[in-house]
Amino acid sequence: MGKNPLLLGSVSFSVSLVISLLTSRDIKTAFTTGLISVPATLTGVGFVNLKQRNQQKLILNDLQAEIHQLERWQVQLNRSLLEIADKKQKTATNINFLQTQLRQLSDRTTEQRQHKQQITQELDTLSEQKSHLEIASQELHHQIYNLEQRKGELDQSVRSLKKLKHDVEAQFNLFESELEQMRCQIEQLQIEKQELEDNITLLNRLRPQLEEKSHTLQTEIQQLEKQQLDLNNSLAAIAEQKITTQIQHNSLQKQILEDRLIYDKIKQEITNLIEQRETLNSDRQFEKVPDEWSSFVAHLNEPELQVLNAIIQENDPTAAIKKIAEDNITMPELLIDSINECALDTIGDLIIEPGTETIPLAIMEEYLTQLNKVMKLNKTT
Repeated sequence: MGKNPLLLGSVSFSVSLVISLLTSRDIKTAFTTGLISVPATLTGVGFVNLKQRNQQKLILNDLQAEIHQLERWQVQLNRSLLEIADKKQKTATNINFLQTQLRQLSDRTTEQRQHKQQITQELDTLSEQKSHLEIASQELHHQIYNLEQRKGELDQSVRSLKKLKHDVEAQFNLFESELEQMRCQIEQLQIEKQELEDNITLLNRLRPQLEEKSHTLQTEIQQLEKQQLDLNNSLAAIAEQKITTQIQHNSLQKQILEDRLIYDKIKQEITNLIEQRETLNSDRQFEKVPDEWSSFVAHLNEPELQVLNAIIQENDPTAAIKKIAEDNITMPELLIDSINECALDTIGDLIIEPGTETIPLAIMEEYLTQLNKVMKLNKTT
């Protein structure tokens, strides 16, 4: 009879502990409740023992059966408590992990807002630059037109100068030929003069006989000297004309050289202007991007842009997307869903097709060209 109250007290303690733990989930409160139930149970047992000793055996059997049942419940509850403690620890770990992710997402959101403000400012700057470039392009077109007209005038001047140079060279060659003929004539006249001087010497010896002929020869000599003086004057004029022609020829060559330098400079300027025009045309081609696509790219963060580049550039981007997700402490599915949600908000449709075991995920065909254009524009900016 002394053991049964103790057993009943322990059972009462265990039951109270388990029931209180299940209701309040506070072990300290449950333990206090169990301790309170022990003396109450022992008091009740003493009172029952005094009043109902005859029914002790029946009650004892029932209590033993209940004790066995409660012990089994206690074992199950202990197991449940262990599982609950394990789940609680895992839950705490997950909560810490989620809090870390939340802080990271908050930091990224702040960075994205700052980046968005910076992009907005850059877009305003680019709009102003675009306006300036359009004005500059119009001015360049006007300058190109003027330069082309000037080029035509310079080409005409060069052709005229070439023709003038050819005429001067021909005239110079003609003057040289005439000068050579004059030299030959002068040499012939000098020879004749020498012969005449010899004849004069002979005539002096024969002067008495040749007085009449001497007078005639003297007249002829005067005429020849006059002709020689005229020839000398002609030679001096030809030499002076040759010097003038040479000066003109040098001046023409200098003018042609200057015109050639101006022509090369204008040609280089035209080439630079054509390159600038092509660059402007290329910039305009890249700038023709719808606003919703610009907004779509602006709302994406760096990992999502990396995922889009991987899908565009690789045949099977699964491994690359998985690595991007691991580097940013997230999952590939979350990145894909985030990109599609952003596309749905800005473009009005999903942009990434889900893959299968045999077919990798890819960009929808109707959006691939536009996406390539906007991604290239995003890289240049």
